[in-house]
Amino acid sequence: MTTALGTYFRNIIFNWLKGTAAPLTPDLYAALYSVAPTRAGTGGTDITNVVSTGRILIPKTDWSAITTTSTYLEIQTNSDRSFGNALSTGTTNYIALFDAATSGNMWALQPVTGFAAIVGIPLVIKAGTLKIRIGTSVWSNYFVTKWLNYLKNTSAGTPPANTYVGLWNGDPLATGLGTAEVTTNIWSARQAIASGNWSSILSSGDTLYIQNASPITTGVGASSTQSVTHTVLLDAATSGNHLLRIPSTPTYISTAGSPTSIVTGALNLLLP
Repeated sequence: MTTALGTYFRNIIFNWLKGTAAPLTPDLYAALYSVAPTRAGTGGTDITNVVSTGRILIPKTDWSAITTTSTYLEIQTNSDRSFGNALSTGTTNYIALFDAATSGNMWALQPVTGFAAIVGIPLVIKAGTLKIRIGTSVWSNYFVTKWLNYLKNTSAGTPPANTYVGLWNGDPLATGLGTAEVTTNIWSARQAIASGNWSSILSSGDTLYIQNASPITTGVGASSTQSVTHTVLLDAATSGNHLLRIPSTPTYISTAGSPTSIVTGALNLLLP
């Protein structure tokens, strides 16, 4: 299943889109929970110091190469990571990753099964058990790869001064290699969104999101009648990399000669 990304990590991603550079990648530390904490890393039942002497280091150099599937991208630990001999019995249902040996910010949360501590027996997270998996149903392979590589100690790079909205008739897919762009059938060009023109980070339940803080429009009438199935966010005015795609439900039909705009708050970038 897709890893539950912590609030702190998702804020880094959104703030990068909003113009703030990501901090240096930390090493992470694994903590054991019988009851899940919140996405902010609070609450839950932390049994790390009951069954062991404390969190264990997961160095950023221990993450694997990225595995790509049609629905998600994933990294996993390459090595066994041991808490030492268990000090007490207890069952771990969740492994949380924090950026400090104590306290700190939670970056990710993964459910696990069959991870029981038995007194005197080594308590080990086997290689490949701990995964960070991010879905690509909305976000592109390019964008998810950027952030998984960031966890592996590759800089996320300079935040973009602008991102650009393009229009597609058909799913461009997570690869960005899907159907053709139809932006210039409606607008004269892709429309820029300045990094400062995204909203503050908002929430709905566990989902965090940002949205356009003003309308996206040229004020120019569409050049032709055109169906639009997806709104796509890219990092360049021409060519460039796809960041995410959002289906238009129902399919939007532009009318030749009529101005076409995306109203304030209609373009929502979600990280569940």
